[in-house]
Amino acid sequence: ILFIMTGAFIAMGEGLATALLIRYITYTSLFKNTKQQLSQIMKYPILSSSFIVLILGFTLPYLIYPYRNTATIYGMLANSVILTQYYSTTFGGISPLYIMLLILFFSIITYITFGKPKIRKTEIWNNGVDGQEEYTAFAMANNIRQMLKKLLRPEEEKFLPTYGLDVFWEYIYKLAKLIRRFGKSFGETLINSSISWYIIYITLALIIMIIVATMG
Repeated sequence: ILFIMTGAFIAMGEGLATALLIRYITYTSLFKNTKQQLSQIMKYPILSSSFIVLILGFTLPYLIYPYRNTATIYGMLANSVILTQYYSTTFGGISPLYIMLLILFFSIITYITFGKPKIRKTEIWNNGVDGQEEYTAFAMANNIRQMLKKLLRPEEEKFLPTYGLDVFWEYIYKLAKLIRRFGKSFGETLINSSISWYIIYITLALIIMIIVATMG
């Protein structure tokens, strides 16, 4: 369970980081430029390169990786699952085809549910001061807040006639304080330079080594 939770958190972090990077690139490369600059940018094969990366990422795993499942799986197309094997043991499988279909499906559902995203395409007025506009930390995190506010309804909507809850301060911050308190108690109790606890560590380590050696 711990490894599954860790993998889920890593996947969520990667997804949010990717969305944030896309927002930054589109802002600095497209929406931050004038029409003349934008026409120059669009001359480069950005769109075609994106399609090439997408197609190669979808097809290359099937062409390069040798282990494909030929057995019939309910609800899956034949040869669509790539297996993870070590010698003769199968650990699991992944299907790039179904990943693409799921991404497309949820993108369509999100578009139908929430509509077209609101994107600011006009130049920002900087109080008459010339200079390069830059994203602050708050503005860089705005993309993540916009994605999550439909579900979490954060603090900024507390005056609207909808029930909202700041998940960070209500749960995550309390969980972090609990973990910090546990780590402090654990360190003060066990890692305290006590000779008695040191002997216990050595004894437990020897027992574990004997068990592992016996099982091997």
